[in-house]
Amino acid sequence: MNRHTEAVSDDLVWIVDGSGSHVNVLERNDSSAYSIFQNITTNQLCNDHRVEMDKDGTVLIIRDLEAKKNSVYSLSVYFRKDTKETFEMQQRLDGDSNDDLFGWRTSMTPNGLILVVLSELIHIFSRDKSEEQFLLHHTINMPEEFLRRYLGQTQIALSADGLTLIVVEGNYDVNIVNVFSRNPYNKFTLEQMLEGEEEGDRFGHTLALSRSGNLLVVAAPYASPKLNKEGSIHLYVRNETNKFNHYRRFDGASSFEYLGIGGTMINSTESMLAVHALGLTACDGGDVIVQTYMLDCECVNEKYTCQDFSAFPTLVCDDKIPHS
Repeated sequence: MNRHTEAVSDDLVWIVDGSGSHVNVLERNDSSAYSIFQNITTNQLCNDHRVEMDKDGTVLIIRDLEAKKNSVYSLSVYFRKDTKETFEMQQRLDGDSNDDLFGWRTSMTPNGLILVVLSELIHIFSRDKSEEQFLLHHTINMPEEFLRRYLGQTQIALSADGLTLIVVEGNYDVNIVNVFSRNPYNKFTLEQMLEGEEEGDRFGHTLALSRSGNLLVVAAPYASPKLNKEGSIHLYVRNETNKFNHYRRFDGASSFEYLGIGGTMINSTESMLAVHALGLTACDGGDVIVQTYMLDCECVNEKYTCQDFSAFPTLVCDDKIPHS
């Protein structure tokens, strides 16, 4: 969950692992075991390469150190026309200065056509389906004074259609979740700002946005709803006026659980919606530190999915969202 060094295709056939000194592209075989299909050597000689991949496993983004500038991060863009082929690098996207940490956070739409890159600005790149080059569409300034020393705590998420963008900015005391939106032809504009319930709860430390952009999960792992740092996760639902309303809060069950500190995830089927949150410690002293919260749909039909709230505040089935 929220592992920036790993990317998985929708069919689970392809996994990109950037946690080592090289980036490995793994393929699942008929016995459901994974083996290395391609090894990609980058300019970055350390571990933990940040990676993004599209849903089909044909577009790959790797954060790297620019070869000529030791302190500048860049993004290497790889394409392949068919999954039988190996990835080939087609483009390098560079940062603007020697210290802007370009690409510290990235998010790409499942179809691989829109890429959001964070540094001290938010960069929006896009490309046509027939092209293997991203072009800069526009940039966004952070809405409040941006504290660069807290850049590592910033989170971003992008809906599948590329029309909703979530950006969390903040520090150890106060985090703000910024909601941007646009139509297909315009630039992103700030629509809404969400804040946590208590000072120091690290609201927005991790987050998850459904592909439709209608369900937002925000973790506040340092919240103390009962006694001491149990942590909380907040569910927000987009209503008819295109605003996110607070729908429900789930709290950790024990002290120092830090619910959501390790990541959050949204998973849906035709009959239910599940929200997963990774904490720091298990409440029962065991090994399981992931809590799962289930929400049932009111209808079951293979043509629908539980990824959406189409009638706030009731969770109902909605048309499946096309991802291409």
